[in-house]
Amino acid sequence: MLWNKEELKELFDLDQGANGVSIDTRSLQKDDLFFGVLGKNGVDGMRFANKAINAGAAGVIEGLDNLEKLGRASCDRCSATRIAVTGSVGKTSSKEMLRIVFGEFGNTHASIGSYNNQWGVPLSLARMPRDTQFGVFEMGMSAAGELRKLVKQVVPHIALITWIAPAHMEFFKSLEAIADAKSEVFETMDGSGVAVLPSDSPNFERLCDNAVKNNVGRIITFGRADNADFKLISTQNSDSGMHINAVCDGKDIVFDLNIHGEHHAVNALGVLACVSASEEDVSIAAKALSNFKAPPRRGEVALTQAGLTILDESYNANPVSMGAALETLSDMNSKGRHVAVLADMGELGANARAFHTDLQEIIRTLNIDVVVTCGPMMNHLHKVLPPRLQGAHFNDIDALIAHSDDLFKAGDLILIKGSNYMGMNRLVAHLQTA
Repeated sequence: MLWNKEELKELFDLDQGANGVSIDTRSLQKDDLFFGVLGKNGVDGMRFANKAINAGAAGVIEGLDNLEKLGRASCDRCSATRIAVTGSVGKTSSKEMLRIVFGEFGNTHASIGSYNNQWGVPLSLARMPRDTQFGVFEMGMSAAGELRKLVKQVVPHIALITWIAPAHMEFFKSLEAIADAKSEVFETMDGSGVAVLPSDSPNFERLCDNAVKNNVGRIITFGRADNADFKLISTQNSDSGMHINAVCDGKDIVFDLNIHGEHHAVNALGVLACVSASEEDVSIAAKALSNFKAPPRRGEVALTQAGLTILDESYNANPVSMGAALETLSDMNSKGRHVAVLADMGELGANARAFHTDLQEIIRTLNIDVVVTCGPMMNHLHKVLPPRLQGAHFNDIDALIAHSDDLFKAGDLILIKGSNYMGMNRLVAHLQTA
């Protein structure tokens, strides 16, 4: 049982235990403890209290504060090493890699999906079994101070920052401000703990300074830089992913990763650095990474009945992740054309137009045959592309889907990427069923 009667009696004066914790009656299971929280759309979860009871909930408790209380109690009763993952890109993929590698060393609990916000983090904590040895928690934020509240709940022993990129720019004046906000992940370490930092980041020195200011016990670095503790030497593409050569803590490491894109290889080194920080065997962890598969819509490769190969990056987008995805498309082998289907990137603030048009600079240097664009912001990119690259432009996803059967040819390798609100996953689904 996840939470026994004695624990819930002391915490919430309940007279029974619970096998799970839920904030959504649509996925609630019998004997789950249901928390009625206020959702981002303003809907009060307590409206569904009777539905939860009728579905067999172990009890109904009101409010996010109480869910956070249960999350803190979970940390108190469990001696797990807790790893926090944050960054502008690569959080979920890195979290999934961490889940796999730490599973080699003991009972491991990790956030599901992208449960990285004010609801997802305490829910993930509350679901952590008492015998967990390694807990992995993804943390996101869109404004300064948001990460701080999550960190106070998790109190991580190891903090991995994947990368700093222009995201949520309507709330930040600069990348330096984003780096400072991400550095909130160090604030509970208080003389101990390990910060795992990307050596290639333009904000690397700032991240290091912030870690030192927060009295972090140790800093481990990863990336392509010569002085990185976990250094990427080379990647070699295969049909299923990459063969990776690296130097980790001065030792040569060779491993395979079933996903394309050098940025994923770099993130894998950040994961191995976390293993080193926990004093587990890096060579065992590197071997385990061959079991990693791309999370849904974050680099999945799929073949369609029409003979298309889809690189599905439809979950989200910012300028850095867009550039990385375009490089991945360029590097992959294809019998046909390399086609980029790009939709608007959101939350980029006053410089949104420039962030879109500037993509032309990297596109011109890559092995890409045609660029199809979707959305008002991507229309700016469409207009500045050279004629040899300029594919069709569509105002919205509905128009794109309506004409998609005429856009692609058997053998094409197609990158599909855009911010989540653009609905590019609908194009992926359409092509897979056409």
